[in-house]
Amino acid sequence: MNRPILAIIGAGQIGRRHLQALKRLNRSARLFVVDPNPSSLTLAKKQYKETPKTHVKHDIYYLNDLGDLPDNIDVAIIATTSDVRKTIVLHLLETSHVDCMILEKVVFQDEESFVEINDRLQSEGVMCWVNCPLRTLETFEKAKEELRTSTPVHYRLVGSDWNLASNAIHHLDLFSYLTDERVVDLSQSRLNNAIQLSKRKGFYEVTGTLEGLGENGSTFKVTSQDKSGNPFILHVSNSDVHLVLNFTQQEGWVAHKKTNWLWKPFPCDIVLQSNLTHLYVEDILNFNRCKLPTYQESWQQHLPLLKVLSAKFKKAGLTSGKECPIS
Repeated sequence: MNRPILAIIGAGQIGRRHLQALKRLNRSARLFVVDPNPSSLTLAKKQYKETPKTHVKHDIYYLNDLGDLPDNIDVAIIATTSDVRKTIVLHLLETSHVDCMILEKVVFQDEESFVEINDRLQSEGVMCWVNCPLRTLETFEKAKEELRTSTPVHYRLVGSDWNLASNAIHHLDLFSYLTDERVVDLSQSRLNNAIQLSKRKGFYEVTGTLEGLGENGSTFKVTSQDKSGNPFILHVSNSDVHLVLNFTQQEGWVAHKKTNWLWKPFPCDIVLQSNLTHLYVEDILNFNRCKLPTYQESWQQHLPLLKVLSAKFKKAGLTSGKECPIS
Protein backbone atom coordinates (compact mmCIF):
# COMPACT_ATOMS: atom_id res chain seq x y z
CA MET A 1 0.00 0.00 0.00
CA ASN A 2 1.19 3.52 -0.81
CA ARG A 3 2.04 5.79 2.07
CA PRO A 4 -1.17 7.54 3.15
CA ILE A 5 -1.45 11.29 2.79
CA LEU A 6 -3.00 12.94 5.84
CA ALA A 7 -3.85 16.61 6.34
CA ILE A 8 -4.69 18.64 9.44
CA ILE A 9 -6.31 21.98 8.65
CA GLY A 10 -5.93 24.27 11.63
CA ALA A 11 -2.95 24.16 13.99
CA GLY A 12 -4.65 25.52 17.09
CA GLN A 13 -4.74 23.60 20.34
CA ILE A 14 -6.93 20.74 19.11
CA GLY A 15 -5.17 20.55 15.75
CA ARG A 16 -1.85 20.15 17.53
CA ARG A 17 -3.30 17.33 19.65
CA HIS A 18 -4.37 15.54 16.48
CA LEU A 19 -0.85 15.95 15.11
CA GLN A 20 0.74 14.53 18.25
CA ALA A 21 -1.53 11.49 17.98
CA LEU A 22 -0.69 10.92 14.33
CA LYS A 23 2.96 10.51 15.30
CA ARG A 24 1.75 7.20 16.82
CA LEU A 25 0.32 5.99 13.50
CA ASN A 26 1.41 2.41 12.85
CA ARG A 27 2.42 3.01 9.23
CA SER A 28 4.64 5.57 7.58
CA ALA A 29 2.65 8.54 6.29
CA ARG A 30 3.02 11.96 4.74
CA LEU A 31 1.53 14.50 7.18
CA PHE A 32 0.52 18.01 6.10
CA VAL A 33 -0.39 20.73 8.60
CA VAL A 34 -2.02 23.90 7.28
CA ASP A 35 -2.53 27.16 9.15
CA PRO A 36 -2.19 30.79 7.96
CA ASN A 37 -0.66 31.77 11.30
CA PRO A 38 3.14 31.14 11.31
CA SER A 39 3.29 31.09 15.11
CA SER A 40 0.69 28.31 15.23
CA LEU A 41 2.78 26.24 12.84
CA THR A 42 5.91 26.91 14.86
CA LEU A 43 4.21 25.70 18.03
CA ALA A 44 2.82 22.65 16.21
CA LYS A 45 6.31 21.76 14.99
CA LYS A 46 7.74 22.18 18.49
CA GLN A 47 5.09 20.00 20.16
CA TYR A 48 5.38 17.32 17.48
CA LYS A 49 9.14 17.10 18.10
CA GLU A 50 8.53 16.85 21.85
CA THR A 51 6.13 13.93 21.39
CA PRO A 52 7.91 10.61 22.09
CA LYS A 53 9.35 8.92 19.03
CA THR A 54 7.94 5.67 17.66
CA HIS A 55 9.43 3.01 15.42
CA VAL A 56 7.64 4.54 12.39
CA LYS A 57 8.98 7.60 10.61
CA HIS A 58 6.66 10.13 8.96
CA ASP A 59 7.39 12.97 6.60
CA ILE A 60 5.75 16.18 7.81
CA TYR A 61 5.12 19.43 5.98
CA TYR A 62 3.94 22.74 7.47
CA LEU A 63 1.98 24.96 5.05
CA ASN A 64 0.29 28.35 5.12
CA ASP A 65 -2.08 27.78 2.20
CA LEU A 66 -4.63 25.07 1.39
CA GLY A 67 -3.67 25.40 -2.25
CA ASP A 68 -0.26 23.88 -1.50
CA LEU A 69 -1.74 20.55 -0.39
CA PRO A 70 -1.38 17.45 -2.59
CA ASP A 71 -4.02 16.73 -5.23
CA ASN A 72 -5.11 13.57 -3.39
CA ILE A 73 -5.63 13.25 0.38
CA ASP A 74 -6.60 10.04 2.16
CA VAL A 75 -7.83 11.62 5.40
CA ALA A 76 -8.30 15.33 6.17
CA ILE A 77 -8.97 16.57 9.70
CA ILE A 78 -10.64 19.98 9.79
CA ALA A 79 -9.65 21.47 13.15
CA THR A 80 -10.66 25.10 12.55
CA THR A 81 -13.28 27.07 14.45
CA SER A 82 -16.91 26.61 13.46
CA ASP A 83 -17.34 30.02 11.82
CA VAL A 84 -14.88 29.28 8.99
CA ARG A 85 -15.25 25.50 8.72
CA LYS A 86 -17.76 25.49 5.85
CA THR A 87 -15.54 27.78 3.77
CA ILE A 88 -12.51 25.62 4.52
CA VAL A 89 -14.28 22.39 3.57
CA LEU A 90 -15.55 23.85 0.30
CA HIS A 91 -12.12 25.28 -0.54
CA LEU A 92 -10.39 22.00 0.26
CA LEU A 93 -12.78 20.02 -1.95
CA GLU A 94 -12.12 22.48 -4.79
CA THR A 95 -8.35 22.07 -4.61
CA SER A 96 -7.90 18.40 -3.58
CA HIS A 97 -9.61 15.05 -3.92
CA VAL A 98 -10.35 13.89 -0.37
CA ASP A 99 -11.37 10.31 0.42
CA CYS A 100 -12.27 10.72 4.09
CA MET A 101 -12.73 13.60 6.50
CA ILE A 102 -12.99 14.18 10.24
CA LEU A 103 -14.61 17.45 11.31
CA GLU A 104 -14.12 19.05 14.69
CA LYS A 105 -17.12 20.08 16.75
CA VAL A 106 -19.05 22.36 16.96
CA VAL A 107 -19.28 21.53 13.25
CA PHE A 108 -21.26 24.51 11.92
CA GLN A 109 -23.29 27.39 13.34
CA ASP A 110 -26.51 26.88 11.35
CA GLU A 111 -28.57 24.12 9.78
CA GLU A 112 -28.15 25.45 6.23
CA SER A 113 -24.40 24.79 6.39
CA PHE A 114 -25.03 21.18 7.39
CA VAL A 115 -27.32 20.74 4.39
CA GLU A 116 -24.91 22.37 1.95
CA ILE A 117 -21.88 20.41 3.09
CA ASN A 118 -23.83 17.16 3.24
CA ASP A 119 -24.80 17.60 -0.40
CA ARG A 120 -21.19 18.32 -1.32
CA LEU A 121 -19.82 15.34 0.61
CA GLN A 122 -22.38 13.08 -1.03
CA SER A 123 -21.63 14.35 -4.53
CA GLU A 124 -17.87 13.97 -3.99
CA GLY A 125 -18.18 10.54 -2.34
CA VAL A 126 -16.39 11.70 0.82
CA MET A 127 -16.82 9.61 3.97
CA CYS A 128 -17.06 11.90 6.98
CA TRP A 129 -17.12 11.65 10.78
CA VAL A 130 -17.28 14.20 13.62
CA ASN A 131 -14.81 14.24 16.48
CA CYS A 132 -17.04 13.47 19.47
CA PRO A 133 -14.75 10.80 20.94
CA LEU A 134 -16.40 9.88 24.26
CA ARG A 135 -18.41 7.08 22.63
CA THR A 136 -15.18 5.49 21.40
CA LEU A 137 -13.71 5.04 24.89
CA GLU A 138 -13.74 1.63 26.58
CA THR A 139 -15.35 3.17 29.68
CA PHE A 140 -18.47 4.06 27.73
CA GLU A 141 -18.53 0.86 25.71
CA LYS A 142 -18.76 -0.93 29.06
CA ALA A 143 -21.33 1.59 30.32
CA LYS A 144 -23.54 0.87 27.29
CA GLU A 145 -23.47 -2.83 28.12
CA GLU A 146 -24.50 -2.07 31.71
CA LEU A 147 -27.46 0.00 30.55
CA ARG A 148 -28.87 -2.48 28.04
CA THR A 149 -31.13 -4.11 30.64
CA SER A 150 -33.97 -1.57 30.65
CA THR A 151 -35.24 1.81 29.51
CA PRO A 152 -35.68 4.69 29.95
CA VAL A 153 -32.15 5.86 30.77
CA HIS A 154 -31.48 9.03 32.77
CA TYR A 155 -28.33 11.03 31.93
CA ARG A 156 -27.20 13.64 34.49
CA LEU A 157 -23.97 15.63 34.24
CA VAL A 158 -22.79 18.41 36.57
CA GLY A 159 -19.53 20.30 37.00
CA SER A 160 -17.96 23.73 37.35
CA ASP A 161 -17.79 26.04 34.35
CA TRP A 162 -17.05 23.41 31.68
CA ASN A 163 -17.96 25.52 28.62
CA LEU A 164 -21.42 24.10 28.13
CA ALA A 165 -22.16 25.84 24.81
CA SER A 166 -19.00 24.44 23.24
CA ASN A 167 -19.01 21.00 24.86
CA ALA A 168 -22.68 20.02 25.23
CA ILE A 169 -22.50 18.31 21.83
CA HIS A 170 -20.08 15.75 23.31
CA HIS A 171 -22.77 14.76 25.79
CA LEU A 172 -25.63 14.84 23.32
CA ASP A 173 -23.58 12.38 21.29
CA LEU A 174 -22.69 10.20 24.29
CA PHE A 175 -26.36 10.17 25.36
CA SER A 176 -27.32 9.04 21.86
CA TYR A 177 -24.69 6.29 21.91
CA LEU A 178 -25.65 4.99 25.36
CA THR A 179 -29.42 5.06 24.79
CA ASP A 180 -29.78 4.58 21.02
CA GLU A 181 -31.98 7.68 21.15
CA ARG A 182 -31.56 11.25 19.94
CA VAL A 183 -32.53 14.21 22.09
CA VAL A 184 -35.52 15.62 20.22
CA ASP A 185 -36.77 18.17 22.75
CA LEU A 186 -34.11 20.37 24.34
CA SER A 187 -34.92 23.25 26.69
CA GLN A 188 -32.76 26.22 27.71
CA SER A 189 -35.26 27.58 30.27
CA ARG A 190 -32.88 26.79 33.15
CA LEU A 191 -29.80 28.36 31.61
CA ASN A 192 -28.50 31.35 33.55
CA ASN A 193 -29.36 34.75 32.10
CA ALA A 194 -25.77 35.93 31.88
CA ILE A 195 -23.91 35.14 28.65
CA GLN A 196 -20.13 35.16 28.71
CA LEU A 197 -17.57 35.77 26.02
CA SER A 198 -15.78 32.57 25.12
CA LYS A 199 -12.02 32.29 25.38
CA ARG A 200 -12.21 32.05 21.58
CA LYS A 201 -12.78 35.50 20.10
CA GLY A 202 -16.19 35.97 18.51
CA PHE A 203 -17.95 33.15 20.37
CA TYR A 204 -20.18 32.95 23.44
CA GLU A 205 -20.54 30.68 26.47
CA VAL A 206 -23.33 29.95 28.94
CA THR A 207 -23.80 28.38 32.36
CA GLY A 208 -26.80 26.69 33.93
CA THR A 209 -28.76 23.64 32.81
CA LEU A 210 -29.87 22.16 29.49
CA GLU A 211 -32.61 19.56 29.75
CA GLY A 212 -34.03 17.29 27.09
CA LEU A 213 -36.03 14.20 26.21
CA GLY A 214 -34.99 11.32 24.02
CA GLU A 215 -37.12 9.76 21.30
CA ASN A 216 -38.17 6.86 23.56
CA GLY A 217 -38.48 8.65 26.89
CA SER A 218 -34.92 8.75 28.19
CA THR A 219 -33.95 12.03 29.86
CA PHE A 220 -30.95 14.31 29.42
CA LYS A 221 -29.74 16.97 31.86
CA VAL A 222 -26.35 18.72 31.85
CA THR A 223 -25.33 21.52 34.20
CA SER A 224 -22.37 23.87 34.07
CA GLN A 225 -22.08 25.71 37.37
CA ASP A 226 -20.82 29.27 37.38
CA LYS A 227 -18.73 28.67 40.48
CA SER A 228 -15.35 26.98 40.40
CA GLY A 229 -13.97 23.95 42.17
CA ASN A 230 -16.71 21.34 41.82
CA PRO A 231 -15.85 18.01 40.18
CA PHE A 232 -17.16 16.94 36.78
CA ILE A 233 -19.53 14.03 37.50
CA LEU A 234 -21.79 11.96 35.25
CA HIS A 235 -24.64 9.88 36.71
CA VAL A 236 -26.37 7.51 34.28
CA SER A 237 -29.11 5.18 35.45
CA ASN A 238 -32.09 3.02 34.61
CA SER A 239 -34.32 0.87 36.84
CA ASP A 240 -31.61 -1.82 37.14
CA VAL A 241 -28.30 0.03 37.42
CA HIS A 242 -26.77 3.29 38.63
CA LEU A 243 -23.41 4.36 37.22
CA VAL A 244 -21.42 7.32 38.58
CA LEU A 245 -18.28 8.58 36.85
CA ASN A 246 -16.04 11.30 38.29
CA PHE A 247 -14.23 12.67 35.22
CA THR A 248 -12.07 14.93 37.38
CA GLN A 249 -10.60 12.12 39.48
CA GLN A 250 -11.09 9.42 36.81
CA GLU A 251 -12.94 7.21 39.29
CA GLY A 252 -16.19 5.35 38.80
CA TRP A 253 -18.72 3.27 40.68
CA VAL A 254 -21.61 1.02 39.66
CA ALA A 255 -24.54 -0.42 41.65
CA HIS A 256 -27.10 -3.02 40.51
CA LYS A 257 -30.60 -3.71 41.74
CA LYS A 258 -29.88 -7.46 41.66
CA THR A 259 -27.09 -7.00 44.25
CA ASN A 260 -29.19 -4.73 46.50
CA TRP A 261 -27.46 -1.59 45.20
CA LEU A 262 -24.02 -2.50 46.51
CA TRP A 263 -21.51 -0.03 45.04
CA LYS A 264 -18.48 -1.44 43.21
CA PRO A 265 -15.60 0.27 41.37
CA PHE A 266 -16.08 0.92 37.65
CA PRO A 267 -13.32 1.98 35.22
CA CYS A 268 -13.27 5.68 34.30
CA ASP A 269 -10.47 6.29 31.83
CA ILE A 270 -10.92 9.55 29.90
CA VAL A 271 -8.27 9.32 27.20
CA LEU A 272 -6.67 12.49 25.80
CA GLN A 273 -7.07 13.44 22.13
CA SER A 274 -3.32 13.08 21.63
CA ASN A 275 -3.76 9.37 22.36
CA LEU A 276 -6.80 8.83 20.12
CA THR A 277 -6.66 10.30 16.63
CA HIS A 278 -4.25 7.75 15.20
CA LEU A 279 -6.66 4.97 16.19
CA TYR A 280 -9.48 6.53 14.17
CA VAL A 281 -7.23 7.14 11.19
CA GLU A 282 -5.89 3.56 11.27
CA ASP A 283 -9.47 2.22 11.24
CA ILE A 284 -10.39 4.52 8.36
CA LEU A 285 -7.34 3.53 6.32
CA ASN A 286 -7.77 -0.19 7.01
CA PHE A 287 -11.55 -0.62 7.05
CA ASN A 288 -13.19 2.61 5.78
CA ARG A 289 -14.88 3.02 9.14
CA CYS A 290 -14.24 4.30 12.65
CA LYS A 291 -16.03 4.54 16.00
CA LEU A 292 -16.74 8.29 15.81
CA PRO A 293 -20.28 9.41 14.95
CA THR A 294 -20.93 9.86 11.25
CA TYR A 295 -21.57 13.30 9.80
CA GLN A 296 -25.28 12.47 9.44
CA GLU A 297 -25.57 11.28 13.06
CA SER A 298 -23.82 14.35 14.43
CA TRP A 299 -25.84 16.68 12.20
CA GLN A 300 -29.04 15.50 13.89
CA GLN A 301 -27.47 15.84 17.34
CA HIS A 302 -26.35 19.40 16.63
CA LEU A 303 -29.77 20.68 15.56
CA PRO A 304 -31.55 20.96 18.94
CA LEU A 305 -28.46 22.57 20.49
CA LEU A 306 -28.14 25.18 17.75
CA LYS A 307 -31.86 25.89 17.94
CA VAL A 308 -32.03 26.64 21.67
CA LEU A 309 -28.74 28.54 21.93
CA SER A 310 -29.33 30.68 18.84
CA ALA A 311 -32.72 31.65 20.31
CA LYS A 312 -31.05 32.60 23.60
CA PHE A 313 -28.39 34.70 21.89
CA LYS A 314 -31.03 36.41 19.72
CA LYS A 315 -33.15 37.24 22.78
CA ALA A 316 -30.07 38.83 24.37
CA GLY A 317 -29.60 40.98 21.28
CA LEU A 318 -26.28 39.37 20.38
CA THR A 319 -27.22 37.81 17.03
CA SER A 320 -29.95 37.83 14.40
CA GLY A 321 -30.92 34.30 15.44
CA LYS A 322 -29.85 32.74 12.15
CA GLU A 323 -26.41 31.74 13.38
CA CYS A 324 -25.21 30.29 16.68
CA PRO A 325 -21.72 31.62 17.54
CA ILE A 326 -20.34 28.65 19.48
CA SER A 327 -17.28 26.57 18.59
